Amino acid sequence: MARYILNRIIRAILSIFIVVAIIFILVYGLIPKENIFNNDTNLSKYTKHDERISYMNGMLEKYGYIEFVEIIDYCALKYASDPSSLNAQTCTTNPSEYEEFSEYYIKRGYKVDKYLRGIPYAVKDKSPLQMFFEWTSNLIIIDYPNWVKDPNNPNLKREIKFGTDWSGNPALVCSGCNHKYLIYVNSSFPFIHFNWIEFNLGQSFPTFQGQSVLGAITARQGEPKSKEITFPTGVKANTSLVEHSCKYKPLLSDNEKLRFVDNYANCDSYLRDPSMMSTSFIIGVIATILAYIIGLPLGIYMARNKNKLFDKIGIAYIVFIISVPSLAYIFMFSRIGSNIFNLPVKFPQYGAQNIISYILPIISLTLPSIAGLMMWMRRYMIDQSLSDYVKFARAKGLSESSIFSKHIMRNAIIPIVHGMPMAILGSLTGAIITERVYAVPGMGKMLTSAINEYNNSMVIGLAFIFTALSVFSLLLGDILMTIVDPRITFSEKER
Repeated sequence: MARYILNRIIRAILSIFIVVAIIFILVYGLIPKENIFNNDTNLSKYTKHDERISYMNGMLEKYGYIEFVEIIDYCALKYASDPSSLNAQTCTTNPSEYEEFSEYYIKRGYKVDKYLRGIPYAVKDKSPLQMFFEWTSNLIIIDYPNWVKDPNNPNLKREIKFGTDWSGNPALVCSGCNHKYLIYVNSSFPFIHFNWIEFNLGQSFPTFQGQSVLGAITARQGEPKSKEITFPTGVKANTSLVEHSCKYKPLLSDNEKLRFVDNYANCDSYLRDPSMMSTSFIIGVIATILAYIIGLPLGIYMARNKNKLFDKIGIAYIVFIISVPSLAYIFMFSRIGSNIFNLPVKFPQYGAQNIISYILPIISLTLPSIAGLMMWMRRYMIDQSLSDYVKFARAKGLSESSIFSKHIMRNAIIPIVHGMPMAILGSLTGAIITERVYAVPGMGKMLTSAINEYNNSMVIGLAFIFTALSVFSLLLGDILMTIVDPRITFSEKER
């Protein structure tokens, strides 16, 4: 079994990267790269032609679309050994250097153009596969003591040691790393947290500028929430800073010098509301649990009372859910909840801190799921009850309750169990229609918004997450089946 699972994991990882490679080709091969500036609010600040071209090429290089070289970069490279020479100082204004610059980069496959003021620049497009390999090579980032390169702090001590955080909790502390705390412990699940290893899914652009893709979907939302903290220098203050997020900062303000004993003062703020991913997961998991708790018993009861009144009512509900467009019954549920029970139609009305905000989104996700589970559980139960082995069990004189519990139920539940990991992990992706109707700040809107806003980095990152969740959900479903039914095995029996 262990060998089978290992092989499945390897195949799963390969499948994920193949899917992501295809999406890279589609996104970066078919969509004009200039479209990323359609929603870039900073572009309007550059009114002059040359500034606009330089900004656009610089951003395209930053986000991995092109290689971009200006004459100043060429001169710095050419006269790196003697930057104070007369030639180095006049390089950027010397027409003969312009010609050498053009010849040098044309030979290397660059396209050379000129600004309106006559200064040349060179651009070379990257292929989608090249971008994919660069993205893959930077997928995992490991923090280490030589990360910080600060010429103003040449005596920075570089070490990793066991220590404590500001509250006295144990932590693996680093000096010279990007993060101060590589591993730390607190009361939040999963209790042991890592800054040592990070997934890098790219940088978000044009929306969520300045944030990583993963950071944009996992960062908390809302207003800052302050609490009293005793800083390493002994100063007490009400602040929203998260101590375990602190990164190296080259220059400290006077206020930061009063609070921090080192340069690890670039800290995130603690915000009141859960992240987009957490919000979708909370709503989705609760809806999934309720659906299984309600839907499975109802499906079983319908199967055991086939063609009776309860079964007919259940079938009518299933047909209603299947036939009516999801948007229609979500609006219907929202109207009923608002007009009869005075529940908020829009999530932000009371916000993430009020449990009332979650009721209608959870109900709107639960009721359709209940219908699906009722339908499949009823079908599996009826199919199993008509099987030959059930007829044989009755012929042997087994009681109906024994036949139901030991035979019919045991076999009918297997396909339901297989889909449970997908239902739970799939909650992380959010519910597009439900979250839009109720204005839930969750993951459901992210993929469609990223596509509409040409946030290609976000599209790739979300595709990676969604694909990984789907692939590993199938594996978890297979493992769960072997637990429920020991007759199912991953290994071949010896002959």
